[in-house]
Amino acid sequence: MEAGSPVKTESVVGERTVQTGSEPTKGIARQRELTGDDIESSYRLTPADRPVVDHEPKGVALGGALASAGCAARGASLLTNPFLRRGRRNEAPITVPTMSEPKRDLPAGYQQQLDQGYAFGSVMTFAQRPLLTAPEQLDSWQPDVAIVGAPFDLGTTNRPGARFGPRALRSSAYESGTYHLSYGLEIFDHVEVIDYGDAHCPHGMVEAGLENIKRRVHEIASRKIIPFTMGGDHTVTWPAATAVADVYGYGNVGMVHFDAHADTADTIDGNLASHGTPMRRLIESGAIPGRNFIQIGLRSYWPPQHVWEWMAEQGMRWHLMDEIWERGFQAVMADAVQEALDGPELLYISIDIDSLDPAYAPATGTPEPGGLVAADLMRMVRKLAYEHHVVGMDIVEVAPAYDQADCTVNVANRLFMECLAGLAAKRRDAAGTAPGPPAH
Repeated sequence: MEAGSPVKTESVVGERTVQTGSEPTKGIARQRELTGDDIESSYRLTPADRPVVDHEPKGVALGGALASAGCAARGASLLTNPFLRRGRRNEAPITVPTMSEPKRDLPAGYQQQLDQGYAFGSVMTFAQRPLLTAPEQLDSWQPDVAIVGAPFDLGTTNRPGARFGPRALRSSAYESGTYHLSYGLEIFDHVEVIDYGDAHCPHGMVEAGLENIKRRVHEIASRKIIPFTMGGDHTVTWPAATAVADVYGYGNVGMVHFDAHADTADTIDGNLASHGTPMRRLIESGAIPGRNFIQIGLRSYWPPQHVWEWMAEQGMRWHLMDEIWERGFQAVMADAVQEALDGPELLYISIDIDSLDPAYAPATGTPEPGGLVAADLMRMVRKLAYEHHVVGMDIVEVAPAYDQADCTVNVANRLFMECLAGLAAKRRDAAGTAPGPPAH
């Protein structure tokens, strides 16, 4: 064997076969490509004829996926990590084949359960929309938007519990109806929306969870369906936005990011995958260019100066809460959108619920006083969807255990609904249909 050549080993544990093969500086476990159906929550619950995902430590601690012990190892893991593939800037968009007529038939009794509503029906989906579970169903149904859950909170640094966000948004949000008063339209008459279930985020396995999120979002985006991702902590934006950029081309998507915190740290407690690092990962990979990565609502006492210096070096632009107070939200957002789309024509919206003042959204891991007003953000999201080409959205950091009377869950639900309303109104107006009352 030549010096420095890869060494491949295979170990068998029970019915599980794990193949590892890496160069000395990589130290990254390898396994065959797995589908979401292949992955079970634990070995003891996995049938003998189905594989599981196994992961080895990467230099810090078991479960601290994407982390490293030193600069050399860190650089190697960054270059080999599937989320940080370079050289894709300005790729041509993926071509989607011409589709046949949509097939949207539901099993007998299914629609009746949906119509009973979230309070009494047995089907708990986002806005009581049909549940699809496989890519073939996406091909048949041909929705415009797919809601997907990312119940991952292994990147949380303070209060955990955002893994329960998708469940709460489906089961606890008050749903008064779907007729939008300001636009005068029935939202789902103009935009077809389905619930695509959750990405599997196995307990304690950071890399597997993030890869599953990326794969599931990619199944949506690659069909030119708009993915709406329900977090989960903000780590999930890394795989979700990467999946969208993989479809539309690196450098072709601008980001509007509402948050109290910049989330651009290099590492948090040695981890590259944390809810304080996803924006840095997206910029380092080239998925979203730094100059088109615009942050709104920042406040608090973090990150430190050297992180802001790095952000400036990447050409990032930000709008603090102080600027919003001085100039007004609409004036600031006009600049922010122009900056995000200075080159790209496509827009991704990422909303950390802590961008809102805790008076409106107390149920989050890192609440910061002095934030945005819920009504302002709802109207702005609606405006973004109506006026621009939105190709992805996420709302993260909803931790329902800390909620008061479901107010955080409800505002997160409404932010998604306002974006859907903006998309629906754009289609309605393009078709020349007049709005209904009480809109004027």
